[in-house]
Amino acid sequence: MKKKWNSEFDAFLKENINKLSKDKIAITLGVKPDAIDRARVRLGLPAFPKWASEDDRILAENAEIKTISELASMLQRSKSQIDIRLDWLGKTAKAVSSEKQSYLSENQKEIIKKNRLRLSFKQIKKLLGISTSHLKGALNTLNIELKHKSPFSVDEVSYIAQNYANRGARHCAEHIGRTKKSVEAKALSLKIKMGNKKIWTIEDDRFLVENIQMLGCEQVALELGRTLAAVKFRRAFLKPTRERRVFSKAEIDFIIDNYSSFGCVWISNELNTSVDKVVGKANRLGLKPVSRILLSMDIEFIRDNYQKYGATWVAERISCTIQNVLEIANEFELTFKRTRWTKDEDKFLLDNYQNLTLREISEKLNRPYKSTVTRRTRLFKKTTYNP
Repeated sequence: MKKKWNSEFDAFLKENINKLSKDKIAITLGVKPDAIDRARVRLGLPAFPKWASEDDRILAENAEIKTISELASMLQRSKSQIDIRLDWLGKTAKAVSSEKQSYLSENQKEIIKKNRLRLSFKQIKKLLGISTSHLKGALNTLNIELKHKSPFSVDEVSYIAQNYANRGARHCAEHIGRTKKSVEAKALSLKIKMGNKKIWTIEDDRFLVENIQMLGCEQVALELGRTLAAVKFRRAFLKPTRERRVFSKAEIDFIIDNYSSFGCVWISNELNTSVDKVVGKANRLGLKPVSRILLSMDIEFIRDNYQKYGATWVAERISCTIQNVLEIANEFELTFKRTRWTKDEDKFLLDNYQNLTLREISEKLNRPYKSTVTRRTRLFKKTTYNP
């Protein structure tokens, strides 16, 4: 229950404003700190000092028997604040014994020995949950160095040369038991450039020229396993002739008249163009899917594609609402499930992504194209897979 401010609270505040902190007064009176500030301004009292006299008294009484960490926990302040205030008071906190400062359990020692070659100082400190000084003292006591100063072996250099460009520094570091920074430094000395920078072949150039107008830069980049910037740069270099699909006024009127009734798939067949171009044109015209009575061809389209691509993709193609699609799916007991990728599918993808296009792989695995692209990206980020 909220307490109402009264004259007794005023008297308590006047008496203890220089002794206790604002938070302690609020806890004692059972009110919020904002109420304390309003009462202080109303009574014309000065601002709370950064250090209350009660805190100074606690510091002076406990400085010789408690460490800085214990005092900081007691007063709920940082260690640096306690250290500065003790120096101002002319007091010295109890020193921490070197044995206690560098003490580690057997499990913590095992973690350090196991990860000293592949994790940095900061990573090990975070893993153990101890302070910087604590870890430094422990390493000096155990006589352990975290840096891997031994030279790279011939096998390690060979593995980096073969896999750094395609799989990255993290994968190589995990495989050979080195830190990521050491692998990056070695790759720099070997003059191996980062990223997936492959030489453009004649087949790549031909694919780009033939499909850039139909698929677009992003799709071509996914098909060729390259970055979007690389595809755009190569397109500017090759300068393929642009054949833009310009819709005539009659075609635009045809889209407007039939979009809500028949959908983009039917319109694309009638106008002899791609579905994506019709969808893009409809979006630019401000046409939105509407709830409507679906035709037999729409229902057939839903039955053929819902289980594989889902409601959003289907609704966009036949120009109806997602609710329309879900109603038909429920009527025919169709389910759209994101089935997990099996180890065999992952292996097939990694073994064949350089020889087959992602679209061919998705067809062989009976997976959506976007799902295949996403899975390939996630597999490349993992460092546990060793082909």
